[in-house]
Amino acid sequence: MPWLDEALNPVTASSRLRWSIPALQNTGSLVLEAGLLRHKRGRRALLAYRLEGAGPLRNLVGKSRARGLDLRAYRTQKALYARGFDGTDPDGISVPMPLGVVPEWRLWVQLREPGTPLETRVLHGSAPAAAQAIRKVARAAGRLHGSGVPTARVHTMADELEILGEWLVRAGRVHPGMAHLLDRIFDAAVRLSRRIDRPGSTGVHRDFHPGQFLVSGERLVMMDLDLHAHGDPVLDHGNFLAHLTELALRHRGDPEALAALEAAYREEVLSGPLDVPPSLLAGWHALSLARHVGISTAMPGRSETTGPLAELVLERLEAAGAALARAPASPRGPLPSDKRAGTVRTAPGGEWRKALAAAGLAIVTACLPLGDLQAQARHDLTPGVDVATLYDSNVNRDAVDPRGLAGLVTTGILRYRWRGTTDIRTEYEIGVHQYNGDTPWNRISHKARLDARRPAGSWATAGLAVEFQVRGSGDDRSLGDQLSLEPSLRADLGPRTEIRSRLISRFRWNREIADGAAVVRSESAMLVATDLSHEIGDRTEVEMDLRYEWNRSETGRRDFQGPRVEIGVVRSLTERDELTVELEWRDRRYVSRTVEILGEDVPREDTRWTPRIVWERSFNRYLVTRVEYEFESRGSNDPDKRMGNHEFIVGARILR
Repeated sequence: MPWLDEALNPVTASSRLRWSIPALQNTGSLVLEAGLLRHKRGRRALLAYRLEGAGPLRNLVGKSRARGLDLRAYRTQKALYARGFDGTDPDGISVPMPLGVVPEWRLWVQLREPGTPLETRVLHGSAPAAAQAIRKVARAAGRLHGSGVPTARVHTMADELEILGEWLVRAGRVHPGMAHLLDRIFDAAVRLSRRIDRPGSTGVHRDFHPGQFLVSGERLVMMDLDLHAHGDPVLDHGNFLAHLTELALRHRGDPEALAALEAAYREEVLSGPLDVPPSLLAGWHALSLARHVGISTAMPGRSETTGPLAELVLERLEAAGAALARAPASPRGPLPSDKRAGTVRTAPGGEWRKALAAAGLAIVTACLPLGDLQAQARHDLTPGVDVATLYDSNVNRDAVDPRGLAGLVTTGILRYRWRGTTDIRTEYEIGVHQYNGDTPWNRISHKARLDARRPAGSWATAGLAVEFQVRGSGDDRSLGDQLSLEPSLRADLGPRTEIRSRLISRFRWNREIADGAAVVRSESAMLVATDLSHEIGDRTEVEMDLRYEWNRSETGRRDFQGPRVEIGVVRSLTERDELTVELEWRDRRYVSRTVEILGEDVPREDTRWTPRIVWERSFNRYLVTRVEYEFESRGSNDPDKRMGNHEFIVGARILR
C-alpha cells in the first residue's frame, strides 16, 4: 500500500480531502494530524484525521484496502444513512456519516464518532445501563434487517460452515491433541446446520458483536458494515449472543457471567417482529460460538480459553440440536435441508445426488483406508459444464504444410469433495471434441481423478493423487490413454509462500499406425517436480514449476529425458477480472534417436518455448468466462521438427 505515505502526510492529505469530499470543498480546512489506527500490512488500513477549519467535521476516519476501493461498503453505509440511520430517530440508532472517496488512495472517508465502546460498558459499566444498551442493539439489528438496503453478496450456510471449518483446522494445527474433539464439534455443527438452515431473507451485518458499537449518551452508533450480505437475520443475533458468551468466559472465567445481558437481548429479539423460534435462536448462538474455538488460537490473550471453550461449544451444539429435534414445526413450514450446508438436498429430484455422494464416499473409503473418515462431516457435490471454441493453427505439429483446425469442445464436469482433517476430492470429466472436417481429433475423452490430502504437522500437507485419462479414438500418438500416480508434500514457508514437491509416475498407451494397421504402444515416465508460489500483496501471485522427466517407451523411439520450467504471474485486475501470463520452456534429449549433422549422427534434441496469456472474468459465483492465447515454438537440431503454432480459445464454465 505505497500510497499510505501520501495519505498520512498532513499537507497532501489536506489538499486531497478538500478536493475529494464535497463537504470540505470551498473551505480552508487543514489536516493537523494524520495517523494509523489499525494496519494489516499489505491488506487494509484504518486512518484517523484531525482537521481545523472544517466545522463539525473535525475528526474523520478513512478505510483503505490494498485490493481496491471498497465501494460496496461505502454505498451500503451511505444508503443506510439516507434511510434513517443518521441519528435523528428517537432511538438514536445511527451509522457514521459517510463523506466521500479518494480513489487514488483506495480510501473512503466517514465522520469519526465519539463514544464509549459497548464492550467496555458490558464488562465494566452498571448492569442496568448495559442491559438498556443491549436491548437497543437488538432493535438496531431489526432496523438493519428491515432497511431494504440492496446487496449482491449472499452468505449461505455453506459459507458459514466453510469459515468454521477453516478456523477448526487452524485450531487443530495449534492443538493436535484436540483433533478428535474438534472433529466432534464440526460433526455436531453440520448436524445442527441442517435444522437451522433457511433461505436468506434480509441484509445482514455478518460481524455483529459488541465491538461494533459505540455508546454516546442515548446514541448508539453501528460500525463496520464491510461484510454486509443477504442472509438469515438470525445469524446476526446468534453472533452477538456468542460474543457475549465468549467475553464472559475470557474476562470472568464463567460463560454464564453475562447471562442476564444475554437474556435481555433474547427477550428483545423474541418480542420483536421477526417471529424467531427460541430453539432457532439457540441454534445460531451455538453455531456462532463454535467459530470462537479457532479464533481463540489466533488472537492475543485468548489461548487459555481454547480448551474450555471447545468443551462448552460441543455441549451447546448437541443441546441445541436436541432441542430443535423436539421443537414443533415452524408456522413457516419445515426448515429445508440443503446441499449448501455440506449435505445432499433431500427435496424432490435430489435422491440421485444422495446416491452418487454415497457411492463416491464408498469408493474413496475402499481405496484410501485413512482411518478418520467417519470423523469428517462435510461433503460437496458440484456439477458443471465448460464450453470452449478454439482454433489451432498447426494441429499436427508439423514443420511442413501445417494444418489448422477450428473446433468446439464441450466438457461435462462432476466433482465430489469430502472435507475435514483429510481432504478428499474426486473429479470426472467427459469431453466432446468436434472439429471442422473428418479428422482423428473428433472424439470423446474421459478423465477421472482422485486426490487426497492430509496435514503433516502444522506447516505441511501430504497428498496422493491418481488420475486416468481416455483421450478418445484416433491414430495420432498424442491421443494416448494415460494413468498417473502422484504423491506430494506441500509446505508453507510463510504466510505468503508455499512450496510443493511431487514424484509423478505415468503410464501411457499410444495408438500408432504401423504397416497400415493400428497398434498400441506403451511407455512410462517418471517426473520429479517442485512448485513454488508466492503472493505479492493481495492481488498478485507468482508461480514457478520446475520438473525433470525420464521417459521410456516400448520401441525405444520415445526414450528421452530433460527439464521443464514454467513461470507464471496471476494478477487480479478487479474483483471479477484476473489476468495470467505464463512462459514455459522444455528441453528433450532423446536416447536412441539421432540426427545427421555434417555427416555425423548425434542424439536428437528438441526445445519448446510456449508463452501463454489468459484473461478470466467472473460474472457471479458460478459463471466464469475466459479468453486464452498460446504460441508454441519448437526448435530442434533436426530441421524437419521445427515448427510454430498459434492457439486461440474463448470459453465459459459454469459450476454449481
